[in-house]
Amino acid sequence: MITLIDQLGYELEFEKRPRRIVCLVPSISKTLIDLGIGDRLLGITKFCNDPILITATIPKIGGTKNPNIEKIISLCPDLIICNKEENRQEDILLLKSKNIPVYISDIISLEESNQMIKDMGVILDNTLEANKLVEKIEYNFNTKMLPIRVLPYKIVYLIWKNPYMVVANQTFIQSMLKLCGFENLFLGMERYPHISETALMELKSDFIFLSTEPYTFNETDVCDFLPNRAVLVDGKAFSWYGSYLLQSFDYFHALIHQLNKIYDNKPHL
Repeated sequence: MITLIDQLGYELEFEKRPRRIVCLVPSISKTLIDLGIGDRLLGITKFCNDPILITATIPKIGGTKNPNIEKIISLCPDLIICNKEENRQEDILLLKSKNIPVYISDIISLEESNQMIKDMGVILDNTLEANKLVEKIEYNFNTKMLPIRVLPYKIVYLIWKNPYMVVANQTFIQSMLKLCGFENLFLGMERYPHISETALMELKSDFIFLSTEPYTFNETDVCDFLPNRAVLVDGKAFSWYGSYLLQSFDYFHALIHQLNKIYDNKPHL
């Protein structure tokens, strides 16, 4: 018998290692594939698109917010992987009511991301590879992020338009902003508050980050914010946990150098 407590405190029991997995979290789908156990994925969301050559061959069960419950059940999974933020509570409760083991992740920090990876290793009998991945993530953080010296740029991170929504405290994105050394002007609030366009333009920020997901900001949006320093940023780098962090640290390193050049070459507002 395999017993494990998920990140919401629910106990999971398995008589044997799961072999039929449905994952409703894009970044965890990628993590399982990178751990070498993507062949156990029977169903993933339409947003699970990395690496595309592998995810394109796996059946899709809808989106993260509107999964096809009947299709999921028809796949007879012995494990469903969800996330407290990315998936709806009513969908998770319905799946749990079908007596299918559901692992619920709750990740707003690098440490919790690494714990999720270790949990996957325990449940799926892949502890050695999971621990190696965590060690690699920690090594990359120590060598690529800690040595960077950055001005504490005051930033606003936008994730949505009409209405504008910003990133605040108690989010994984905020933990990544903190790792980079940025000062989030909405740190005193929680989750994803709305902000008016007028209030946004009046903020004394060094940079306004326009994320490429979930809303797909583009260069036209950047122009809308002139003369503010608006910069398109990779939404995956800031919001995908698990194995994607190996790419994120490289991206953060390059982004910080880009921002330093912009800040040095433009008049201070």
